[in-house]
Amino acid sequence: KIDEAIAVTGRNLDTASSLAAAVAQNNAQSRNTGNASGGQKPPAPASSPHPCLDPNVPSNSSAAIYRQYYGGGGESFPVKGQFICGLWGDFTVLTGSELILNKCTRDGNRLSNCKETRRIAIEDVKQKDRFTEYLWKTKDGWQWVTVSKRK
Repeated sequence: KIDEAIAVTGRNLDTASSLAAAVAQNNAQSRNTGNASGGQKPPAPASSPHPCLDPNVPSNSSAAIYRQYYGGGGESFPVKGQFICGLWGDFTVLTGSELILNKCTRDGNRLSNCKETRRIAIEDVKQKDRFTEYLWKTKDGWQWVTVSKRK
């Protein structure tokens, strides 16, 4: 996981470590609580800005949401490591097998009191030339997040 974070954050190794620690913490909490409504601690140390709010953490990808029959893609969200910033709350963690939505209290460039609000199991992943689609089924049809590399 750290290699992915370093690739995204480039020379900011401290922030890359924060990203990897947040993912590990999220995975550990999931195993410990065993439910989707377990609380989330801030994904970065309190002394560090959250990666989504830190202008020094580059966003090399963007995400958009689509719904079968309804379209979408009108709004783009920056992706920093495994964080999709601003999607359905303050940030969504994309693990590859699920989306974990989080809502937090914001204080400047820091997030606190983060709570997991929902988990969405990814049912299919489609790798394309310039983007990846993460799909799941709802009662109204398929929905998906498309993650595209920025030029």
